[in-house]
Amino acid sequence: MQRLTFVFLSLFICLTLLGNFPITQAQEKKTGEQKAQSSSWIKVAPKDAGFSVLMPSTPKEMIDSVVYGSIKVPASLYMAKMGDASFFAGRVGNFPEQLVTAGYVTGLFENAHRVFFETKGEDGKTNTLPFTKHDISLNGYSGREYVADCGPYKKNDAPCNNTIRVYKVGDNLFIVGMSGTKSILSVELTEKFFSSFTLTQ
Repeated sequence: MQRLTFVFLSLFICLTLLGNFPITQAQEKKTGEQKAQSSSWIKVAPKDAGFSVLMPSTPKEMIDSVVYGSIKVPASLYMAKMGDASFFAGRVGNFPEQLVTAGYVTGLFENAHRVFFETKGEDGKTNTLPFTKHDISLNGYSGREYVADCGPYKKNDAPCNNTIRVYKVGDNLFIVGMSGTKSILSVELTEKFFSSFTLTQ
């Protein structure tokens, strides 16, 4: 099976998970933590994206595609920052019928952890960030939740982690996740973010 290529998703998510966070001083960190708890969140519901979600600030939109041979499948990702934490949600679809029938959507869903947590070292060997995986669902659709610590290149010494959920919805894949220091990503904040994610198509 030829490989489907995530153009921007793999680059963006891998940079996020490997810890591409700004260096912060103690006072800046404290301010970020206070902002995380008190800021007014924004409902993000991009036209034709098929989902809505709450984010702590106006997100940056990234548009690209998943490529298979001559076929390009639209892909979009929306990312917002809050202190040294990142919040993102996106969609890849609609996959054409021939790719759905051939099992490529299922294949991407089953191997999403490779996009998130696999990197190649200077020696060419594949390195995998340790993670846990749990089956979840949303509106009856199958999903997976992945949780991992940040990678070796993070710039902030504080403990941090990544939580990512992937859903397979017909000929679409939806991705929603957060990454940052554990002091900011409290249980309440995590629940607020993920519980706000809804399918609108």
